[in-house]
Amino acid sequence: MRLRKNTYFVQILVCVGILFGMVGVSHAQKPMLIINEDNDHYFKQKSELMTEEALQSYIDQFANTKVTHFFMCPNGQRTSYRSAVHEAIWDEVGGAMPTNIWCVNAKLLNDRGIDPYKVWIKRCRENQISPWITMRMNDVHFVTTTNYFRNTNYWRKHPELWRVPNCTSGDWMEYAFDYSKSEVREYHLALVRELFGRYDFDGFETDWLRFPWHLTPGKAHEQGHYITQFMREVRSIAKEWEIKRGHPIGISVRVSADPDAAAGMGTDAVAWAKDGLVDLIVASCFFSAGDFDIPLECWKERLGALAERIPVVPGIDDGLAAHPGAPRQANDLALYYGWAAASRYHGANSFYLFNLVYFAFDRPPFRPIIDKGLDEDVVSKNLRRHPVTYRDAVPKGFPNGAQLPKTTDKPASFTIHIGKKPASGKVAVVIGLSERAGVRDASFVASLNGLKSKISADVLKPRNYGGKTIRAIRFEMPLEAACDGVNTVEITADADALQQIVWAEIEIDPMSGYQLVWQDEFNCTTADLDKNWDFQNGPSGHILCSRWRENAVVENGVCRLLNKKETRVGQDWTSASIWTRRQFKYGFFECRYRYGASTGLNNSFWIMTRGGTTNTPGRFEIDINEGHIPHKVNMNIHNWSGQHWSKSKTWKAEGLDLAREFHVYGLDWSEKELVWFFDGMEIRRETNTICYSEAPVLLSSAIIKWAGPVTDQIDGTAMEVDYVRVYERCDSVHPAKQK
Repeated sequence: MRLRKNTYFVQILVCVGILFGMVGVSHAQKPMLIINEDNDHYFKQKSELMTEEALQSYIDQFANTKVTHFFMCPNGQRTSYRSAVHEAIWDEVGGAMPTNIWCVNAKLLNDRGIDPYKVWIKRCRENQISPWITMRMNDVHFVTTTNYFRNTNYWRKHPELWRVPNCTSGDWMEYAFDYSKSEVREYHLALVRELFGRYDFDGFETDWLRFPWHLTPGKAHEQGHYITQFMREVRSIAKEWEIKRGHPIGISVRVSADPDAAAGMGTDAVAWAKDGLVDLIVASCFFSAGDFDIPLECWKERLGALAERIPVVPGIDDGLAAHPGAPRQANDLALYYGWAAASRYHGANSFYLFNLVYFAFDRPPFRPIIDKGLDEDVVSKNLRRHPVTYRDAVPKGFPNGAQLPKTTDKPASFTIHIGKKPASGKVAVVIGLSERAGVRDASFVASLNGLKSKISADVLKPRNYGGKTIRAIRFEMPLEAACDGVNTVEITADADALQQIVWAEIEIDPMSGYQLVWQDEFNCTTADLDKNWDFQNGPSGHILCSRWRENAVVENGVCRLLNKKETRVGQDWTSASIWTRRQFKYGFFECRYRYGASTGLNNSFWIMTRGGTTNTPGRFEIDINEGHIPHKVNMNIHNWSGQHWSKSKTWKAEGLDLAREFHVYGLDWSEKELVWFFDGMEIRRETNTICYSEAPVLLSSAIIKWAGPVTDQIDGTAMEVDYVRVYERCDSVHPAKQK
């Protein structure tokens, strides 16, 4: 038994010692993925989960993942356990027991004799995850709501201790405790002492961003010494308990993303580090804005030689707003990857994720992040988004970096940090426009570092680009336009398009795992089509038109499949159908085109085996899109060997006119499955059961009855194709082809 205890003690000592440089290892060699367990998240689950076994299972979800540290918060503003110095979250308020599920479940655990933090700390260590306690230093949620269950009675009884004494303004921040008052510091130190005495953790964090204001308005910088003195007390308490516990206890602080902003708010983490008071600094946004350009180089410059020993870890919340006053939206996986890519370029190798636990555990963004982490080889190979944001925790007079909103009465310019430029793939600029007269008809030109986009299209779901966005436009950019680090985007509107931009981002899709093996951008003459394409020349029995080589022309970089009312070989209409001379088997296929502007037209991008009869095995057809105006995308699989069968699905791009704008239609074809895409968004997925042979890619326009009324409006229309591109999976490309 003694051997087990000693071994366990050594494991803790080594684990914590490596983190804080006790064995002379640079922190750059020790990446961390830190999860902050919010103060109330777990308690909002079903009451059936308020058991020791369920608490253990919760931590087990992080076992054998990329998570290295688990920061758990026991207070906000009351405690979620039975405290001797602060009220518990379930204690009476105004003579009544609170009924919020958080209160009910926390009390249920207490009544059962279960302390969730003790269970979690023990289980973390069993799963080789470092357990930390994080304490909110000035939480002011809903302080303007009378008798709100979270607020402590001490805070209610002592309005003279608020930042603005006896405040009635309605601004939450002004109701926060003022740490220049000795009573406030002692009130919070009492809880610090209790937490150290109650729990055996690896480290303790003072969270100065819940909320970020702690001193007399207008005097934060000059009063910062009060918080520094508080941190000295925390370090002293930690040293006392290191001796009692027999292992080091780290001190972390969460402060504003910019070191000078943090100092200006009285939370001078650089000074604390130089005074030996902290071991870890989390540089983070507060809440409204996810900071995608945290200046880690500035932190390292301020820290000097200490930067080798004290990690500065970028932090992010679970959502962002593009500018002050904008609605906040949740981060998707691509936004997390964009934030991590930019942070890595600034020098980060560790990440702190606040509120990630509020996402569903079985799907993105939570699952991929904890399973694969935010390592370089992950973020560099996946779709990522780099939006314009701002800094939401800065002192008065300090620049917050806001670049939005902007009106288009003159060219609108933005700087966006993208981290490292991808070696291959796609780059796009996306802007979001607010509701204004003429917004849906306005047109714009975008440039990236001076290179203009030639391709743009409306985004199907504009609400993914800011809460005020009612129209979003994606501009495809040449890959060579992007550069490492900071990029400049400029948006110029037509003379009559006075609109407001409320969102801007650079979107990067490295197309990892794929290699471009064939393309036609149609930067050629009509005669040059013969180099890459074959053509139908003659009638088509199942449709209303014959199709001919001369109906396929190239004009201004676009291949046009012309529809004409003319009688040839007994049919009243003519059109065109072309197919690649090269055949393909598996890969990613995409075509950017727009429909002919009439009913009765079938605008097709498809794959089909050539030749053979119904007795020939392996004959199939994949319709990537048989498009009908205004917004139908028809996707089909046909078996043409033996007894014919088909499997079809129609998807509608509601709100879009697919004959007006160009859009990108894609198919990911593998031996196992078929996945269809519209403008990069998955719209269908099927198991592959028959499509195993080589086949060409086809582009066809046809006049048919099942696409709507056939009228003279068809005459002179055209299916217009901007490009066709084929990518193969890198591991399936023959070495000779790679060479």
